[in-house]
Amino acid sequence: MRIYFTNDMHGHLQAVEWLEREAAPLLRSGEALYLDSGDALLGSHTVWRRREPILERMRSLPCAAMAMGNRELNYLRSVLQLRQKERGFPLLCSNLGDLKVHPHLDLEGIIDLNRSPLELPWPSASSPSAATSPWVPALTWLTSASQPFNLTLLGATPVQYPPHSWWEPLFRLRFFDPLIVLPPLAKYYSQPPSGKAARLIILSHLGLELDRQLAPLLPEGTWILGGHSHTVLERPQGLGGAMIAQTGSWARHIAQIEYDWDNPLESEYRLLDL
Repeated sequence: MRIYFTNDMHGHLQAVEWLEREAAPLLRSGEALYLDSGDALLGSHTVWRRREPILERMRSLPCAAMAMGNRELNYLRSVLQLRQKERGFPLLCSNLGDLKVHPHLDLEGIIDLNRSPLELPWPSASSPSAATSPWVPALTWLTSASQPFNLTLLGATPVQYPPHSWWEPLFRLRFFDPLIVLPPLAKYYSQPPSGKAARLIILSHLGLELDRQLAPLLPEGTWILGGHSHTVLERPQGLGGAMIAQTGSWARHIAQIEYDWDNPLESEYRLLDL
């Protein structure tokens, strides 16, 4: 399976234009997946724009999923809903809780809650039901009976303020430490009590330093497709049993991964200079 991956495009379109020319048929047929690790938008949660044209272009490819970067995060529910309609594909975040929906959400509660992923049939890269929420904690593609693994994606966004800070009553959003939330979720999906085990990809907008702390805590074979620190990694970094990749910023590079289902750590990785 081929995976294309971008991060921190900040409204720049070179990578999207390259995918439109070179990969759109593969993406639309489900033979390849396009994933993004956040900050695709030009605007932010403080200076936001009415429209983000890059989301429409990503949707048409289609993009299969993206992480909630600090640009995709917004404290106004109306803006999150607007972006949801523009996007039309899942925004992933496993360490953010909505206190309007779950007012007493604690650490144990968010881990338990996030064991219920959005499920899509393979090879569908997306579907109208994939964007019914401003963000989803986990996404699982259900493969055929002959395939020994499903594919599960988790997402991580930077913590903007600590739990129980004075901002919470205002915004009704609670950030949890991704280094605490993601490892048990990853273990759950890699060895579920019932059902088919999953291969794991983390779409992380935490930056390289936190990705390096997270990697040894994850099941062997996990890929972390990262962003936020704008780091260009010519080759993926292996730590513990996980691999970390990041493509820099401003859509100047795109990663192409020939994903090996049998041994994900042996997947072939190329960083394409655009």
